[in-house]
Amino acid sequence: MSDKNKNLAKSVGFIAVLAVVAVCVLYFSAFFVFRSKARKTLSQTAQLKYLEFESNLKTELLLAVQMAKSPTIVEYMKTPSDPELSKRAQAEIYSFQESFKGKNSFSISDNDLLYYSNGKVLYTLDKSDPANSWFDSCLALSDPYTFIVSYDIALKKNMLWVDAIVRDEAGKGIGLIGTGINLTDFVDQTYRNLDSSLTMFFYNMDKEITGATDVSLLENHALITSQLRELGNAGNLFPSAPEIYSTSKGEYILYPVPSVNWTMVIFQPYNLSQFFGNAIVPLAAILILVFFTLVALMGVHLVHPLNEVKETVDSISQGNADLTRRLDVNVKTTLKVIPAIVNGFNGFIAKLQAIIGTVKVSKDNLSASGSRLHSCIDDTVSSIELLNSNIGGMSSSIGRQTDSVSATVQAVNRISGNIETLNRMVVNQSETVHEASSAIEQMVGNIQAVNNSIEEMSKSFTGLDENADLGMSKLDEVNSRISQIQEQSEMLQNANLIISSIAEQTNLLAMNAAIEAAHAGEAGKGF
Repeated sequence: MSDKNKNLAKSVGFIAVLAVVAVCVLYFSAFFVFRSKARKTLSQTAQLKYLEFESNLKTELLLAVQMAKSPTIVEYMKTPSDPELSKRAQAEIYSFQESFKGKNSFSISDNDLLYYSNGKVLYTLDKSDPANSWFDSCLALSDPYTFIVSYDIALKKNMLWVDAIVRDEAGKGIGLIGTGINLTDFVDQTYRNLDSSLTMFFYNMDKEITGATDVSLLENHALITSQLRELGNAGNLFPSAPEIYSTSKGEYILYPVPSVNWTMVIFQPYNLSQFFGNAIVPLAAILILVFFTLVALMGVHLVHPLNEVKETVDSISQGNADLTRRLDVNVKTTLKVIPAIVNGFNGFIAKLQAIIGTVKVSKDNLSASGSRLHSCIDDTVSSIELLNSNIGGMSSSIGRQTDSVSATVQAVNRISGNIETLNRMVVNQSETVHEASSAIEQMVGNIQAVNNSIEEMSKSFTGLDENADLGMSKLDEVNSRISQIQEQSEMLQNANLIISSIAEQTNLLAMNAAIEAAHAGEAGKGF
Protein backbone atom coordinates (compact mmCIF):
# COMPACT_ATOMS: atom_id res chain seq x y z
CA MET A 1 0.00 0.00 0.00
CA SER A 2 1.36 3.42 -0.98
CA ASP A 3 1.98 6.18 1.55
CA LYS A 4 -0.91 8.15 0.06
CA ASN A 5 -3.35 5.26 0.59
CA LYS A 6 -2.02 4.68 4.10
CA ASN A 7 -2.56 8.32 5.00
CA LEU A 8 -6.06 8.18 3.50
CA ALA A 9 -6.91 5.06 5.52
CA LYS A 10 -5.62 6.65 8.71
CA SER A 11 -7.66 9.80 8.07
CA VAL A 12 -10.84 7.80 7.37
CA GLY A 13 -10.32 5.70 10.50
CA PHE A 14 -9.68 8.76 12.63
CA ILE A 15 -12.79 10.49 11.29
CA ALA A 16 -14.89 7.34 11.91
CA VAL A 17 -13.69 7.05 15.51
CA LEU A 18 -14.25 10.77 16.00
CA ALA A 19 -17.79 10.44 14.60
CA VAL A 20 -18.65 7.54 16.95
CA VAL A 21 -17.29 9.42 19.95
CA ALA A 22 -19.15 12.55 18.86
CA VAL A 23 -22.46 10.66 18.53
CA CYS A 24 -22.05 9.10 21.99
CA VAL A 25 -21.11 12.40 23.58
CA LEU A 26 -23.97 14.12 21.76
CA TYR A 27 -26.53 11.54 22.92
CA PHE A 28 -25.50 11.52 26.56
CA SER A 29 -25.05 15.31 26.65
CA ALA A 30 -28.49 15.85 25.14
CA PHE A 31 -29.98 13.30 27.55
CA PHE A 32 -28.50 14.94 30.63
CA VAL A 33 -29.41 18.43 29.40
CA PHE A 34 -32.98 17.29 28.70
CA ARG A 35 -33.27 15.62 32.10
CA SER A 36 -31.87 18.68 33.86
CA LYS A 37 -34.27 21.01 32.04
CA ALA A 38 -37.19 18.61 32.57
CA ARG A 39 -36.54 18.45 36.30
CA LYS A 40 -36.26 22.20 36.52
CA THR A 41 -39.50 22.64 34.56
CA LEU A 42 -41.29 20.06 36.69
CA SER A 43 -40.13 21.69 39.93
CA GLN A 44 -41.21 25.16 38.80
CA THR A 45 -44.55 23.95 37.42
CA ALA A 46 -45.36 21.83 40.49
CA GLN A 47 -44.55 24.68 42.86
CA LEU A 48 -46.63 27.11 40.82
CA LYS A 49 -49.63 24.77 40.63
CA TYR A 50 -49.36 23.95 44.32
CA LEU A 51 -49.40 27.65 45.22
CA GLU A 52 -52.40 28.25 42.95
CA PHE A 53 -54.32 25.38 44.53
CA GLU A 54 -53.34 26.27 48.10
CA SER A 55 -54.05 29.99 47.72
CA ASN A 56 -57.60 29.35 46.54
CA LEU A 57 -58.22 26.61 49.12
CA LYS A 58 -56.76 28.48 52.08
CA THR A 59 -59.00 31.46 51.37
CA GLU A 60 -62.02 29.20 51.83
CA LEU A 61 -60.57 27.49 54.92
CA LEU A 62 -59.66 30.75 56.63
CA LEU A 63 -63.09 32.16 55.87
CA ALA A 64 -64.74 29.10 57.48
CA VAL A 65 -62.52 29.37 60.58
CA GLN A 66 -63.28 33.09 60.85
CA MET A 67 -67.01 32.31 60.67
CA ALA A 68 -66.64 29.81 63.56
CA LYS A 69 -65.01 32.51 65.71
CA SER A 70 -67.80 35.07 65.21
CA PRO A 71 -69.19 36.10 68.68
CA THR A 72 -72.76 36.05 67.37
CA ILE A 73 -72.38 32.52 66.02
CA VAL A 74 -70.67 31.37 69.24
CA GLU A 75 -73.59 32.73 71.32
CA TYR A 76 -76.08 31.10 68.95
CA MET A 77 -74.36 27.72 69.32
CA LYS A 78 -74.72 28.06 73.10
CA THR A 79 -78.45 28.93 72.97
CA PRO A 80 -79.85 27.98 69.58
CA SER A 81 -83.40 28.20 70.91
CA ASP A 82 -83.24 32.01 71.18
CA PRO A 83 -85.23 33.16 68.10
CA GLU A 84 -83.69 36.62 67.96
CA LEU A 85 -80.16 35.28 68.35
CA SER A 86 -80.89 32.53 65.79
CA LYS A 87 -82.12 35.09 63.30
CA ARG A 88 -79.01 37.27 63.68
CA ALA A 89 -76.72 34.24 63.52
CA GLN A 90 -78.37 32.88 60.34
CA ALA A 91 -78.07 36.34 58.76
CA GLU A 92 -74.36 36.44 59.54
CA ILE A 93 -73.88 32.88 58.27
CA TYR A 94 -75.65 33.92 55.07
CA SER A 95 -73.25 36.87 54.66
CA PHE A 96 -70.33 34.47 55.00
CA GLN A 97 -72.06 32.09 52.59
CA GLU A 98 -72.08 34.75 49.89
CA SER A 99 -68.31 35.07 50.29
CA PHE A 100 -67.71 31.37 49.68
CA LYS A 101 -67.08 30.36 46.09
CA GLY A 102 -69.58 27.50 46.43
CA LYS A 103 -72.26 29.87 47.80
CA ASN A 104 -73.29 27.28 50.40
CA SER A 105 -73.01 26.76 54.16
CA PHE A 106 -74.11 24.39 56.89
CA SER A 107 -74.22 24.46 60.70
CA ILE A 108 -75.17 22.20 63.60
CA SER A 109 -75.22 22.94 67.31
CA ASP A 110 -74.50 20.36 69.98
CA ASN A 111 -77.44 21.73 71.96
CA ASP A 112 -80.30 21.10 69.48
CA LEU A 113 -78.54 18.93 66.84
CA LEU A 114 -80.47 20.63 64.03
CA TYR A 115 -78.64 20.41 60.72
CA TYR A 116 -78.95 23.69 58.79
CA SER A 117 -78.07 23.86 55.10
CA ASN A 118 -78.14 27.27 53.39
CA GLY A 119 -80.33 28.60 56.27
CA LYS A 120 -82.86 25.74 56.18
CA VAL A 121 -83.21 22.82 58.58
CA LEU A 122 -82.74 19.53 56.78
CA TYR A 123 -82.77 17.03 59.63
CA THR A 124 -81.95 16.42 63.28
CA LEU A 125 -78.75 14.55 63.89
CA ASP A 126 -79.20 11.24 65.75
CA LYS A 127 -76.06 10.83 67.84
CA SER A 128 -77.10 7.29 68.78
CA ASP A 129 -76.56 6.22 65.18
CA PRO A 130 -72.99 4.93 64.79
CA ALA A 131 -72.87 6.50 61.32
CA ASN A 132 -73.08 9.92 62.99
CA SER A 133 -70.19 9.34 65.36
CA TRP A 134 -68.16 11.74 63.25
CA PHE A 135 -69.90 14.67 64.96
CA ASP A 136 -68.51 13.98 68.44
CA SER A 137 -65.17 13.06 66.93
CA CYS A 138 -64.93 16.45 65.24
CA LEU A 139 -65.86 18.32 68.44
CA ALA A 140 -63.12 16.49 70.34
CA LEU A 141 -60.39 17.63 67.93
CA SER A 142 -57.93 20.31 68.94
CA ASP A 143 -57.52 21.59 65.37
CA PRO A 144 -59.60 24.63 64.33
CA TYR A 145 -61.14 22.67 61.50
CA THR A 146 -61.38 19.30 59.86
CA PHE A 147 -62.44 18.24 56.39
CA ILE A 148 -63.85 15.35 54.43
CA VAL A 149 -63.19 14.86 50.70
CA SER A 150 -65.81 12.92 48.71
CA TYR A 151 -66.88 12.69 45.09
CA ASP A 152 -70.52 13.63 44.54
CA ILE A 153 -71.72 11.44 41.67
CA ALA A 154 -74.93 13.44 41.28
CA LEU A 155 -73.07 16.74 40.96
CA LYS A 156 -70.12 15.07 39.23
CA LYS A 157 -67.88 17.16 41.44
CA ASN A 158 -65.19 16.47 43.98
CA MET A 159 -66.38 18.16 47.19
CA LEU A 160 -64.31 19.20 50.21
CA TRP A 161 -66.55 19.55 53.26
CA VAL A 162 -64.86 21.92 55.72
CA ASP A 163 -66.04 21.50 59.34
CA ALA A 164 -64.93 24.51 61.43
CA ILE A 165 -65.29 23.82 65.15
CA VAL A 166 -67.17 26.44 67.17
CA ARG A 167 -65.77 26.66 70.72
CA ASP A 168 -66.92 28.40 73.87
CA GLU A 169 -64.72 30.49 76.17
CA ALA A 170 -63.30 27.33 77.77
CA GLY A 171 -62.29 25.95 74.37
CA LYS A 172 -64.88 23.19 74.36
CA GLY A 173 -66.45 22.28 71.01
CA ILE A 174 -70.12 23.29 70.99
CA GLY A 175 -70.95 22.99 67.33
CA LEU A 176 -69.80 22.74 63.73
CA ILE A 177 -70.12 25.24 60.93
CA GLY A 178 -68.66 25.18 57.46
CA THR A 179 -69.10 25.01 53.74
CA GLY A 180 -68.75 22.63 50.85
CA ILE A 181 -65.87 23.52 48.55
CA ASN A 182 -66.05 22.41 44.95
CA LEU A 183 -62.56 21.04 44.50
CA THR A 184 -63.31 20.24 40.87
CA ASP A 185 -63.34 23.96 40.10
CA PHE A 186 -60.07 24.40 41.98
CA VAL A 187 -58.49 21.51 40.13
CA ASP A 188 -59.80 22.76 36.78
CA GLN A 189 -58.35 26.18 37.51
CA THR A 190 -55.04 24.53 38.35
CA TYR A 191 -55.04 22.78 34.95
CA ARG A 192 -55.30 26.09 33.14
CA ASN A 193 -52.12 27.25 31.42
CA LEU A 194 -50.59 23.80 31.93
CA ASP A 195 -48.04 22.94 29.27
CA SER A 196 -49.56 20.47 26.81
CA SER A 197 -46.44 18.28 27.04
CA LEU A 198 -47.08 17.70 30.77
CA THR A 199 -49.53 15.27 32.39
CA MET A 200 -50.84 16.12 35.90
CA PHE A 201 -52.97 14.19 38.41
CA PHE A 202 -54.06 14.56 42.04
CA TYR A 203 -54.59 11.45 44.18
CA ASN A 204 -55.47 10.73 47.79
CA MET A 205 -54.01 8.41 50.41
CA ASP A 206 -55.89 5.47 48.86
CA LYS A 207 -54.12 6.14 45.54
CA GLU A 208 -57.48 7.13 44.02
CA ILE A 209 -57.32 9.90 41.43
CA THR A 210 -58.99 13.04 42.81
CA GLY A 211 -58.00 15.49 40.11
CA ALA A 212 -57.76 14.92 36.36
CA THR A 213 -58.92 16.37 33.07
CA ASP A 214 -60.90 13.16 32.46
CA VAL A 215 -63.86 13.22 34.91
CA SER A 216 -64.58 9.51 34.32
CA LEU A 217 -61.40 8.65 36.23
CA LEU A 218 -62.90 10.31 39.32
CA GLU A 219 -66.27 8.62 38.85
CA ASN A 220 -64.66 5.18 38.55
CA HIS A 221 -62.27 5.81 41.47
CA ALA A 222 -59.36 4.96 39.18
CA LEU A 223 -56.00 4.36 40.79
CA ILE A 224 -53.05 6.56 39.90
CA THR A 225 -50.94 3.47 39.14
CA SER A 226 -53.42 2.47 36.41
CA GLN A 227 -52.67 5.70 34.53
CA LEU A 228 -48.99 6.07 35.35
CA ARG A 229 -47.86 2.45 35.64
CA GLU A 230 -44.22 3.35 36.21
CA LEU A 231 -45.20 4.90 39.55
CA GLY A 232 -45.81 1.39 40.81
CA ASN A 233 -42.04 1.03 41.04
CA ALA A 234 -41.65 4.25 43.03
CA GLY A 235 -40.58 3.64 46.59
CA ASN A 236 -42.95 6.13 48.22
CA LEU A 237 -46.10 7.52 46.59
CA PHE A 238 -46.82 9.82 49.55
CA PRO A 239 -43.62 11.82 50.17
CA SER A 240 -43.53 14.51 52.80
CA ALA A 241 -41.43 16.70 50.49
CA PRO A 242 -41.26 17.01 46.68
CA GLU A 243 -39.44 14.11 45.03
CA ILE A 244 -38.39 13.56 41.40
CA TYR A 245 -38.18 10.13 39.74
CA SER A 246 -36.47 9.27 36.46
CA THR A 247 -37.87 6.40 34.42
CA SER A 248 -37.36 4.98 30.96
CA LYS A 249 -40.33 6.98 29.65
CA GLY A 250 -39.78 10.34 31.29
CA GLU A 251 -39.48 12.37 34.48
CA TYR A 252 -41.97 12.42 37.41
CA ILE A 253 -42.37 14.81 40.31
CA LEU A 254 -44.47 13.95 43.38
CA TYR A 255 -45.58 17.07 45.27
CA PRO A 256 -47.49 16.74 48.55
CA VAL A 257 -50.64 18.85 49.14
CA PRO A 258 -51.01 18.55 52.95
CA SER A 259 -54.07 20.78 53.21
CA VAL A 260 -56.24 18.03 51.69
CA ASN A 261 -53.88 15.03 52.22
CA TRP A 262 -53.42 14.69 48.48
CA THR A 263 -50.36 14.25 46.32
CA MET A 264 -49.86 16.02 43.02
CA VAL A 265 -47.93 14.19 40.30
CA ILE A 266 -46.66 15.77 37.08
CA PHE A 267 -45.14 13.69 34.31
CA GLN A 268 -43.01 14.89 31.39
CA PRO A 269 -42.31 12.22 28.77
CA TYR A 270 -39.15 12.13 26.73
CA ASN A 271 -39.79 14.14 23.56
CA LEU A 272 -37.63 13.72 20.46
CA SER A 273 -38.03 17.33 19.35
CA GLN A 274 -37.01 18.61 22.78
CA PHE A 275 -34.31 15.97 22.99
CA PHE A 276 -32.71 17.06 19.72
CA GLY A 277 -33.38 20.68 20.59
CA ASN A 278 -31.25 20.20 23.70
CA ALA A 279 -28.59 18.59 21.51
CA ILE A 280 -27.88 21.87 19.69
CA VAL A 281 -25.43 23.18 22.29
CA PRO A 282 -23.50 19.88 22.65
CA LEU A 283 -23.52 19.56 18.85
CA ALA A 284 -22.07 23.04 18.52
CA ALA A 285 -19.40 22.18 21.09
CA ILE A 286 -18.54 18.97 19.22
CA LEU A 287 -18.35 20.80 15.90
CA ILE A 288 -16.06 23.39 17.45
CA LEU A 289 -13.89 20.59 18.88
CA VAL A 290 -13.75 18.86 15.50
CA PHE A 291 -12.94 22.17 13.84
CA PHE A 292 -10.06 22.86 16.23
CA THR A 293 -8.82 19.28 15.80
CA LEU A 294 -8.77 19.63 12.02
CA VAL A 295 -7.10 23.04 12.35
CA ALA A 296 -4.47 21.49 14.62
CA LEU A 297 -3.84 18.66 12.15
CA MET A 298 -3.63 21.11 9.28
CA GLY A 299 -1.30 23.23 11.40
CA VAL A 300 0.99 20.23 11.95
CA HIS A 301 1.06 19.45 8.22
CA LEU A 302 1.60 23.12 7.45
CA VAL A 303 4.09 24.14 10.14
CA HIS A 304 6.43 21.14 9.72
CA PRO A 305 7.28 21.88 6.06
CA LEU A 306 7.54 25.59 6.83
CA ASN A 307 9.93 24.81 9.70
CA GLU A 308 12.08 22.88 7.24
CA VAL A 309 12.05 25.91 4.93
CA LYS A 310 13.02 28.15 7.85
CA GLU A 311 15.85 25.86 8.98
CA THR A 312 17.23 25.68 5.46
CA VAL A 313 17.03 29.47 5.05
CA ASP A 314 18.74 29.97 8.44
CA SER A 315 21.53 27.54 7.51
CA ILE A 316 22.02 29.33 4.20
CA SER A 317 22.02 32.78 5.84
CA GLN A 318 24.64 31.73 8.40
CA GLY A 319 28.23 30.55 8.04
CA ASN A 320 29.53 30.19 4.47
CA ALA A 321 26.05 30.28 2.90
CA ASP A 322 25.93 26.74 1.51
CA LEU A 323 23.87 27.19 -1.67
CA THR A 324 24.07 23.49 -2.47
CA ARG A 325 21.42 22.66 0.16
CA ARG A 326 17.86 21.90 -1.07
CA LEU A 327 14.49 21.24 0.60
CA ASP A 328 12.91 17.76 0.48
CA VAL A 329 10.41 17.81 -2.37
CA ASN A 330 8.65 14.68 -1.02
CA VAL A 331 7.65 16.34 2.27
CA LYS A 332 4.43 14.83 3.75
CA THR A 333 1.64 17.37 3.75
CA THR A 334 -2.02 17.60 2.71
CA LEU A 335 -1.62 21.13 1.36
CA LYS A 336 -0.68 21.30 -2.31
CA VAL A 337 0.77 24.77 -1.87
CA ILE A 338 3.63 23.49 0.33
CA PRO A 339 5.32 21.38 -2.43
CA ALA A 340 4.91 24.36 -4.76
CA ILE A 341 6.63 26.61 -2.20
CA VAL A 342 9.39 24.00 -1.73
CA ASN A 343 9.96 23.71 -5.49
CA GLY A 344 9.91 27.49 -5.86
CA PHE A 345 12.42 27.88 -3.03
CA ASN A 346 14.72 25.20 -4.47
CA GLY A 347 14.47 26.87 -7.90
CA PHE A 348 15.34 30.23 -6.38
CA ILE A 349 18.37 28.81 -4.56
CA ALA A 350 19.50 27.10 -7.79
CA LYS A 351 19.22 30.38 -9.71
CA LEU A 352 21.00 32.22 -6.91
CA GLN A 353 23.75 29.63 -6.98
CA ALA A 354 24.07 30.06 -10.76
CA ILE A 355 24.21 33.84 -10.36
CA ILE A 356 26.87 33.59 -7.67
CA GLY A 357 28.85 31.21 -9.94
CA THR A 358 28.62 33.70 -12.80
CA VAL A 359 29.78 36.45 -10.44
CA LYS A 360 32.75 34.33 -9.39
CA VAL A 361 33.70 33.71 -13.06
CA SER A 362 33.35 37.44 -13.76
CA LYS A 363 35.50 38.15 -10.74
CA ASP A 364 38.20 35.77 -12.02
CA ASN A 365 38.03 37.35 -15.48
CA LEU A 366 38.21 40.79 -13.89
CA SER A 367 41.27 39.73 -11.89
CA ALA A 368 42.94 38.49 -15.11
CA SER A 369 42.04 41.73 -16.86
CA GLY A 370 43.51 43.66 -13.93
CA SER A 371 46.72 41.69 -14.23
CA ARG A 372 46.87 42.40 -17.94
CA LEU A 373 46.10 46.06 -17.30
CA HIS A 374 48.87 46.20 -14.71
CA SER A 375 51.28 44.68 -17.24
CA CYS A 376 50.20 47.19 -19.89
CA ILE A 377 50.67 50.03 -17.42
CA ASP A 378 54.15 48.77 -16.66
CA ASP A 379 54.90 48.64 -20.40
CA THR A 380 53.49 52.14 -20.82
CA VAL A 381 55.69 53.43 -18.00
CA SER A 382 58.71 51.83 -19.63
CA SER A 383 57.79 53.37 -22.98
CA ILE A 384 57.34 56.77 -21.38
CA GLU A 385 60.73 56.46 -19.67
CA LEU A 386 62.28 55.46 -23.00
CA LEU A 387 60.52 58.42 -24.65
CA ASN A 388 61.89 60.74 -22.00
CA SER A 389 65.33 59.33 -22.61
CA ASN A 390 64.95 59.86 -26.35
CA ILE A 391 63.68 63.38 -25.79
CA GLY A 392 66.75 64.04 -23.61
CA GLY A 393 68.95 62.71 -26.36
CA MET A 394 67.09 64.88 -28.83
CA SER A 395 67.63 67.90 -26.60
CA SER A 396 71.32 67.14 -26.39
CA SER A 397 71.43 66.67 -30.16
CA ILE A 398 69.58 69.93 -30.72
CA GLY A 399 72.04 71.66 -28.36
CA ARG A 400 74.87 70.26 -30.26
CA GLN A 401 73.18 71.23 -33.51
CA THR A 402 72.74 74.75 -32.20
CA ASP A 403 76.36 74.89 -31.30
CA SER A 404 77.21 73.46 -34.65
CA VAL A 405 74.94 75.98 -36.45
CA SER A 406 76.58 78.76 -34.51
CA ALA A 407 79.96 77.42 -35.35
CA THR A 408 78.72 76.99 -38.93
CA VAL A 409 77.50 80.62 -39.03
CA GLN A 410 80.74 81.77 -37.57
CA ALA A 411 82.78 79.50 -39.71
CA VAL A 412 80.50 79.25 -42.75
CA ASN A 413 83.44 79.56 -44.86
CA ARG A 414 85.07 76.67 -43.01
CA ILE A 415 82.20 74.20 -43.22
CA SER A 416 81.23 74.73 -46.74
CA GLY A 417 83.32 71.76 -47.42
CA ASN A 418 81.54 69.70 -44.85
CA ILE A 419 77.97 70.14 -46.29
CA GLU A 420 77.65 66.47 -47.06
CA THR A 421 78.57 65.65 -43.46
CA LEU A 422 75.84 68.02 -42.24
CA ASN A 423 73.29 66.47 -44.56
CA ARG A 424 73.98 63.08 -43.03
CA MET A 425 73.52 64.49 -39.59
CA VAL A 426 70.17 65.98 -40.62
CA VAL A 427 69.04 62.61 -41.94
CA ASN A 428 69.99 61.00 -38.66
CA GLN A 429 68.07 63.68 -36.81
CA SER A 430 64.97 63.02 -38.96
CA GLU A 431 65.15 59.33 -38.19
CA THR A 432 65.37 60.07 -34.48
CA VAL A 433 62.28 62.31 -34.65
CA HIS A 434 60.40 59.57 -36.54
CA GLU A 435 61.28 57.02 -33.84
CA ALA A 436 60.00 59.43 -31.16
CA SER A 437 56.71 59.85 -33.03
CA SER A 438 56.29 56.05 -33.26
CA ALA A 439 56.90 55.74 -29.55
CA ILE A 440 54.22 58.37 -28.86
CA GLU A 441 51.67 56.56 -31.08
CA GLN A 442 52.39 53.29 -29.27
CA MET A 443 51.83 55.03 -25.93
CA VAL A 444 48.43 56.38 -27.13
CA GLY A 445 47.45 52.85 -28.22
CA ASN A 446 48.35 51.49 -24.81
CA ILE A 447 46.25 54.20 -23.11
CA GLN A 448 43.29 53.32 -25.37
CA ALA A 449 43.66 49.63 -24.37
CA VAL A 450 43.62 50.66 -20.70
CA ASN A 451 40.35 52.62 -21.30
CA ASN A 452 38.78 49.57 -23.01
CA SER A 453 39.73 47.34 -20.07
CA ILE A 454 38.19 49.83 -17.64
CA GLU A 455 34.93 49.85 -19.67
CA GLU A 456 34.82 46.01 -19.63
CA MET A 457 35.32 46.06 -15.83
CA SER A 458 32.48 48.59 -15.46
CA LYS A 459 30.13 46.40 -17.52
CA SER A 460 31.07 43.33 -15.43
CA PHE A 461 30.36 45.22 -12.19
CA THR A 462 27.00 46.45 -13.58
CA GLY A 463 25.88 42.88 -14.44
CA LEU A 464 27.01 41.70 -11.00
CA ASP A 465 24.94 44.44 -9.32
CA GLU A 466 21.82 43.55 -11.40
CA ASN A 467 22.13 39.84 -10.55
CA ALA A 468 22.45 40.67 -6.83
CA ASP A 469 19.32 42.88 -7.00
CA LEU A 470 17.39 40.04 -8.69
CA GLY A 471 18.40 37.60 -5.91
CA MET A 472 17.31 40.04 -3.19
CA SER A 473 13.89 40.54 -4.87
CA LYS A 474 13.33 36.75 -5.03
CA LEU A 475 14.22 36.44 -1.34
CA ASP A 476 11.81 39.29 -0.43
CA GLU A 477 9.03 37.50 -2.34
CA VAL A 478 9.56 34.30 -0.30
CA ASN A 479 9.49 36.30 2.97
CA SER A 480 6.24 37.99 1.85
CA ARG A 481 4.57 34.63 1.16
CA ILE A 482 5.60 33.30 4.58
CA SER A 483 4.15 36.48 6.23
CA GLN A 484 0.86 36.00 4.35
CA ILE A 485 0.59 32.39 5.58
CA GLN A 486 1.25 33.58 9.16
CA GLU A 487 -1.46 36.29 8.88
CA GLN A 488 -4.00 33.74 7.55
CA SER A 489 -3.22 31.43 10.51
CA GLU A 490 -3.84 34.33 12.94
CA MET A 491 -7.16 35.09 11.16
CA LEU A 492 -8.25 31.45 11.64
CA GLN A 493 -7.44 31.67 15.36
CA ASN A 494 -9.42 34.94 15.70
CA ALA A 495 -12.40 33.32 13.88
CA ASN A 496 -12.26 30.35 16.30
CA LEU A 497 -12.35 32.73 19.31
CA ILE A 498 -15.38 34.56 17.81
CA ILE A 499 -17.27 31.21 17.24
CA SER A 500 -16.59 30.08 20.88
CA SER A 501 -17.84 33.44 22.22
CA ILE A 502 -21.01 33.21 20.09
CA ALA A 503 -21.65 29.62 21.28
CA GLU A 504 -21.21 30.66 24.94
CA GLN A 505 -23.55 33.70 24.52
CA THR A 506 -26.09 31.52 22.63
CA ASN A 507 -25.99 28.97 25.46
CA LEU A 508 -26.62 31.72 28.10
CA LEU A 509 -29.45 33.24 26.02
CA ALA A 510 -31.08 29.80 25.54
CA MET A 511 -30.94 29.09 29.29
CA ASN A 512 -32.36 32.54 30.13
CA ALA A 513 -35.10 32.11 27.55
CA ALA A 514 -36.04 28.70 28.97
CA ILE A 515 -36.19 30.13 32.52
CA GLU A 516 -38.29 33.13 31.44
CA ALA A 517 -40.58 30.86 29.39
CA ALA A 518 -41.12 28.59 32.42
CA HIS A 519 -41.97 31.61 34.57
CA ALA A 520 -44.27 33.09 31.95
CA GLY A 521 -46.29 29.87 31.56
CA GLU A 522 -48.60 29.81 28.54
CA ALA A 523 -47.58 33.28 27.48
CA GLY A 524 -43.95 32.17 27.31
CA LYS A 525 -44.45 29.12 25.07
CA GLY A 526 -43.76 31.06 21.92
CA PHE A 527 -40.74 32.69 23.54
